[in-house]
Amino acid sequence: MNIQVINLLSLFDSEEEQVTLPAGNVLYRQGDPGRYMYVMKYGAADILVDGRLVEKASAGTVLGEATVALGKPRSATVVATEDSRLIAIDSKRYAQLSTGVPGFSRYLAGVMRGRHLLEDARMATRAV
Repeated sequence: MNIQVINLLSLFDSEEEQVTLPAGNVLYRQGDPGRYMYVMKYGAADILVDGRLVEKASAGTVLGEATVALGKPRSATVVATEDSRLIAIDSKRYAQLSTGVPGFSRYLAGVMRGRHLLEDARMATRAV
């Protein structure tokens, strides 16, 4: 099973650990420590860095991956813009997925790399 050809949400269909997040509520704040990464099952959220909107999350978006994968504090604040349900993945489950699902770690590395490149571009634009 290759992560590139499967539906990311179907990978997490049987996960029991889920979070309901009403519109307007904060999932986590920039700088906070964290125990979970999340996959948005449905709903929508704003991802804010230093109070600025940097990304809009929707079904299938991975959130908080650097906290679980790298042990880093939260790099953004996530606020639900619609009633949302998220699948919570702790470090133990992350390790199982990383070793048991070919391409999963590579997929998350791509997500983190893409977000890092976006932030670099925003920083360069502000410096001009």
